[in-house]
Amino acid sequence: MKKLDNILKVLEEFRRNLIDELRLINRDIRNIQSRDSIISDQADTIKRQNKIIDDLINNIYTQDTSLEAVMIKPYRGAPKIFKNGKRLDSENMTSFDIDWNYDSRIDISVRNE
Repeated sequence: MKKLDNILKVLEEFRRNLIDELRLINRDIRNIQSRDSIISDQADTIKRQNKIIDDLINNIYTQDTSLEAVMIKPYRGAPKIFKNGKRLDSENMTSFDIDWNYDSRIDISVRNE
């Protein structure tokens, strides 16, 4: 009988420990889900901010006719090239060349290979 009581005590302790561990796991899962939601919201915010910045850059350089050519190259992503107030398509661009001589106009060649 004493062995049976010891076995029951051990099983009861195991059950309590298991319940505690499951509570901790559930808490951690809720924390992870909360972080995932925050990260997703922040990613959406960054996308909206990038869109606003892109629109501002387009508006500035398409309306400013005092500049013949402007090239903006971010660390990541495709460069933005403006010539005579118009944005050149750089979506599938693989490379570009800019030629300039003193007292002449700028020549920009965009290659889509």
